[in-house]
Amino acid sequence: MAEQCKENIQTAQENNDQTAAKEAQEYEEITLNIAITGESGVGKSTLVNALRGIRNKTEGAAPTGVTVTTMKPTEYIHPKNKNIRIWDLPGVGTINFPADKYLEDVEFKKYDFFIIVSNDRFRENDAKLAKEIQKMNKKFYFVRSNIDRNIQDEKMEDSNFNEEDYLKLIRDDCSKELQKMGFESPRVFLVSGLHLYDFKDLWKTLEAELGIIMADHFEEEFKTAIDNGDLSTAAEKTQEYLNKLNNVPVNIAITGEGGSGKSTLVNALRGIKNGTEGAAPTDVVETTTEPKEYKHPQNDNIRIWDLPGIGTTTFTAEKYIKMMEFEKYDFFIIVSSDRFRENDAKLAKEIQTMNKKFYFVRSKIDNNIRDAKDDHPNVNEDKVLESIKNNCTEGNMFTLNLAHILFKLILLTDFYAELQKLGCESPKVFLVSGKKLHLYKSEDLWKTLEADLPKLQRDALLLALPNISLDVIQQKKETLGSIIIWLTVASVAGATAPVPGLSGCVDLGMIVGFTIHCATSLGLTPELLQKLSDVSDVPLQDLKAELKSPLAGVKITSALVLQVLTRSAAYIAATTVEEGARFVPVIGTVVAMSLSGATTYAALKYILNTLAEDTQRVFIKALGLNTLV
Repeated sequence: MAEQCKENIQTAQENNDQTAAKEAQEYEEITLNIAITGESGVGKSTLVNALRGIRNKTEGAAPTGVTVTTMKPTEYIHPKNKNIRIWDLPGVGTINFPADKYLEDVEFKKYDFFIIVSNDRFRENDAKLAKEIQKMNKKFYFVRSNIDRNIQDEKMEDSNFNEEDYLKLIRDDCSKELQKMGFESPRVFLVSGLHLYDFKDLWKTLEAELGIIMADHFEEEFKTAIDNGDLSTAAEKTQEYLNKLNNVPVNIAITGEGGSGKSTLVNALRGIKNGTEGAAPTDVVETTTEPKEYKHPQNDNIRIWDLPGIGTTTFTAEKYIKMMEFEKYDFFIIVSSDRFRENDAKLAKEIQTMNKKFYFVRSKIDNNIRDAKDDHPNVNEDKVLESIKNNCTEGNMFTLNLAHILFKLILLTDFYAELQKLGCESPKVFLVSGKKLHLYKSEDLWKTLEADLPKLQRDALLLALPNISLDVIQQKKETLGSIIIWLTVASVAGATAPVPGLSGCVDLGMIVGFTIHCATSLGLTPELLQKLSDVSDVPLQDLKAELKSPLAGVKITSALVLQVLTRSAAYIAATTVEEGARFVPVIGTVVAMSLSGATTYAALKYILNTLAEDTQRVFIKALGLNTLV
């Protein structure tokens, strides 16, 4: 992440973009402070070294020993990412640091989150630490150390020892201990100085926290300005946040063997039909000879990369990974049109070594259905789809329903077993169907992406992708709704104009911009409705017949927005009449707005709600359903 920030700064400076360079520099300087705490002698310093990739007793390592070596909070900067600061705290419960004074002495408030280490059972001091951290509304994780020693002792006593069963036993035992202490769902990681065990999962959790904290950095400064009554600074911080949201890059790599349908998936993710203007070329021969970048039509910062097929004469598996510069992509989709093969497994394992996310897509299932119909003319496709849906509930399988814009995909029943045989323990699989979309659920996929991607990237990708289900439309609405808060505060310090029928003035230019953003994100611009008509085979006029808002399916102008606000003035004004409506919720607090601010807030909510309702109706029409359920 730090390397990406440096690249952004360098690019901005080369382009003489001082503002962008300054913003990138500020983003890079946001730090993650991790506190390693627990009782004395439990292996805190060893964990500090492990997290930094440094062996004990080597240059730069935190000191370890049988005696107490940490006498004050000591900062260790991660050698590969200066944003990550790991703090080795003194052991709680020693003579120098008794439990009742520990929290004050080590300045707990300055750390972003905490790792509480124990080499045996978690004890009363550990519970005290965790409960104090909870009071500060900060995150903490439990680490059980010295696991290698426990395993070694157990092996000597039990000739039938099973390591996997034993590790599960320790996890369960630790969880039960902590639950008795009052912690409902404790996160426990098993680590040691010699073996990985849960170390990879722990590190991935820390990396995810860095992304969240960088996004939350602006919210903290914003709240400070609000608390001080400084709306001008709050508006400035709002603009910084919105700039980050509008400019966060997402690089998605579509890879797999040649001829597997990668380019078709690239087009589907961009909401474009094969063979139309701007589409990635598709053919019976391999058409992709070098990594090809396709910007998303709704967001230039989302780049979908169509990579050449692996395993062809041009790109052997051995050379492929180096030539494709895998490190520059945020996550990967591995496509296969038949069984997953050794080359797919090689790709997945290489991606794993870079601690990046990957997903599997099984393509061209329509060919299998056609063959099945030839062999069995009386086959009922609806029953086949329903049967497959019911049989694909295990193995961390996820569905991606792209509303008649992705090609038809149905998973063969032995698909998950194939990937396991190739060494992929828990593969995540996209089940994509361009038909009978309502038979599948996509919310599990989005829950996964929510965990896999930093907040800003997740929101940007969500708003750019096609509408794939009613649940995703609702998530888009909620994300757009969160932006309303920021825009309302920013508008208070900006220029305003009166609207006939409304008591307060509003920032008309800002409202127009938000309306365009909503229409684009929800797929209601004239161009996006036409694309939906093309790929769903539903006439454009039939889709437009579902529209109720005068802001949907048309070119949005200041005059049109003003006209709509004027016509809806009575409804908008009714929501701002009561005194309670003048207090707008903003990131865990409330802001007493002027009548102008409350009016702006109500106007934006009205526009979003009406457009979101239209989106649901259009989606239902495109699927050929009769109900919103």
